[in-house]
Parts: sequence; structure tokens; C-alpha cells
Amino acid sequence: MALARLKYIRISPFKLRRVVSRIQNVPCPKALAYLKFMPHKGAKIASKVLQSAMANTLSNDPSLTEDELIIGSAIVEEGNRVKKIWPRARGRADILHKRYSHLIVRVDAKTQDTKVSQKKLISSKGMTSKNAKNYKKKITKNEQNTNTNKTKKESVDGPKS
Repeated sequence: MALARLKYIRISPFKLRRVVSRIQNVPCPKALAYLKFMPHKGAKIASKVLQSAMANTLSNDPSLTEDELIIGSAIVEEGNRVKKIWPRARGRADILHKRYSHLIVRVDAKTQDTKVSQKKLISSKGMTSKNAKNYKKKITKNEQNTNTNKTKKESVDGPKS
């Protein structure tokens, strides 16, 4: 498993997410082929970050090959906003927001467990970090409730044999 990050990319997070959402949990060679033929600016950026993450993974574990790699998660976060003044008629002005993005790609080996982790769920839903924390809390509460319900049933009915 290895990460690759690219920060302060001059592209809107919305535009980058529409590209990155199509390569979630896809084998790396297939994802590179998808990105190569996409007509979006974000596809070129995402392919470079993906190639970097693949190179990081292969350098960490030389026994792996490119065919064994799969995209664990690809997260797009919102970066800074540069505000510019846009002159309008009659002396007025509008504010133009130039949005920046951060892209984080994690590459895993196919041989690892294929359980869906919480991070994969969060990245596939396109949540922000604040919403992700609340979502994790809900997941853990639900897991605790299901575990306590199981133990209550066993204590009432007796242990299963």
C-alpha cells in the first residue's frame, strides 16, 4: 500500500471528482486506460498521480507487479480559493473564485483483504472531512448496537450449541 498526493491543483474539486469517481476500486492498468481516453483536464492530472502511487507501491514491495495493483481510494479535497475582482458595468464589481484541489490516491495489492473499509465508503460518497467524522461515528454506533443486540439474544435464549 502506498499513497501519492498532489496539492494545490488549479482545477475545481467538482471537475476533478467527476474523473476520479470513475476509477474507484478499479485495477490500476485499467484505470490508466480509462484516464488516457477521457477528454477532461482532470484525467491527465489523475493519471500522473496514479502513476506516482503505483511507482511508490512497487518500490516499497518489489515482489508485486502492475497487474496486481488496485486503487484503494482516491480522494479529492477542496483547497484554497483565490478571490479576484471582476469589473462590471456602472462601477460595480463581482468576485470571481478560483478554486484549488488536493488529490490523494492510495494503491493496494489485490492479494489483501477485499473488505470495504470506512475510508472507501467515505471517499465513494464524496464527503468532506467534517462529514466523514460524523459518518464514522454513526457507523461505530450502529456496529455497537448490533453487537449488544446479539449478546442480549444469546443471554435470553442461552448459548447456542
